[in-house]
Amino acid sequence: PSSKKESGGRSSLGSGGGEDEVSSRRTGDLAASECVLKDSWADDPEAPLAAARAQTAALLHKIRDTCTSGASVPESRDTKVSERAVVDLQALQVAETDVAKVCPHRIASIAFHPSADHVVVAAGDKRGKIGFFTPDWTSDDSCVTLLDVHSSSVTWLAFDKTAPNALYSSSYDNIVRRLDLEKQVFTEILSLEENQWNFLSTSHLDSGAQMVRCGFGTGHMHMVDVRGGRANTVQLHAKTIRSIDVSPGNSNLIVTGSIDHYARIWDIRKLKRTE
Repeated sequence: PSSKKESGGRSSLGSGGGEDEVSSRRTGDLAASECVLKDSWADDPEAPLAAARAQTAALLHKIRDTCTSGASVPESRDTKVSERAVVDLQALQVAETDVAKVCPHRIASIAFHPSADHVVVAAGDKRGKIGFFTPDWTSDDSCVTLLDVHSSSVTWLAFDKTAPNALYSSSYDNIVRRLDLEKQVFTEILSLEENQWNFLSTSHLDSGAQMVRCGFGTGHMHMVDVRGGRANTVQLHAKTIRSIDVSPGNSNLIVTGSIDHYARIWDIRKLKRTE
């Protein structure tokens, strides 16, 4: 590798302490500045922290501005297969500037920002870190910004396509957060007891219904109104739910997949709440 960005040197990751360092579980809203990591390699870790926080704030505002300065979310395209849509995979190439070690640990989730003009990627790792990769804006190590948001594996990330200034995340720590790029705050959407229903294994954002649906290790699905409304819980599988999706043609239909080997289609109007 020709740079720390590729080899995973500490400057490409901001900082993250030792490989075995585990973050403590934090509840409530978190300012993005609180999630900036100290440079544990520095003689005085506090010294570069203010600069790192300023750099992070500038990046989040830049991501926000991709949606407010004329950048638009592309409209759905005709999905009909045609010769123009066929890609010769053997001809695909990856440029050096499009490769970076975004997180210090194994990546468990990833999401594109829906901007049509810039490439912005968020990635979550198994230790609760969320990294932002912005190869369009710089080719050096500053194209990666790392935040300490959760205390365990980030199982899901999603930008809200109807409000791209919001990034949702969920984790094995049984917490769902929403990053507001304008306020630069990770708002707590859901916080359960750490071992309730074993662990939060996956989530899905239904932007139209303003609903986050969370799957758990016990096969339960917890439905949360992101505006602060009532939450409902249903038992859908005997084992861990690993995937949830909503029909694009009928928002009353959802499909769930589990390690019990079953994919099941549900009409949410007929689901019975678990007491």
